[in-house]
Amino acid sequence: MSSLAFGWLREFPMYLQLMLVIGAVSTLGFLGARLYLWTLFVAAAFWAFDAPPLYWMIAGAVLAVMNTPPLRQMLVSMPVLKILRALNFMPVISETERIALEAGATWVDGELFSGKPNFKRINKETYRKLTDEEQAFIDGPCEQVCKWFRNGKCRKPRVYRTQCGLTLRKNVFSV
Repeated sequence: MSSLAFGWLREFPMYLQLMLVIGAVSTLGFLGARLYLWTLFVAAAFWAFDAPPLYWMIAGAVLAVMNTPPLRQMLVSMPVLKILRALNFMPVISETERIALEAGATWVDGELFSGKPNFKRINKETYRKLTDEEQAFIDGPCEQVCKWFRNGKCRKPRVYRTQCGLTLRKNVFSV
């Protein structure tokens, strides 16, 4: 077996070839590899499997289009978008989503839901002061229910359903 000669992977058993390809594809996908790395992988696989020249030309043309953003947008993205719009597959943006998109920022929510929040950035954010009504709610019913939980009053099912539940229902969920 010649090491790394053209078509060297064809000498391995089929199950090993499949394991190598599936492992490489899984790794590239898991790591969120950029398109140029996928292109290099396809070229390396074609070389390792001794792919015929026709396959090289077809893959080369497809990858050239996909790796050139203006070509990709004109030849792939726009036609697909037109088809999706014609078939009504595009989701309707709600009023709240539209307002958020127009605002141009996601504030702290974007950090929290990103999966990798930057807590230093979150701590540097300026937060508006609570209104008098909001502060009264925090100081009043919210603090009362927290005290009940700290003191163990709301740990018993009946007490929770009566005293704590009524306070929460009256002050929080009455909207």
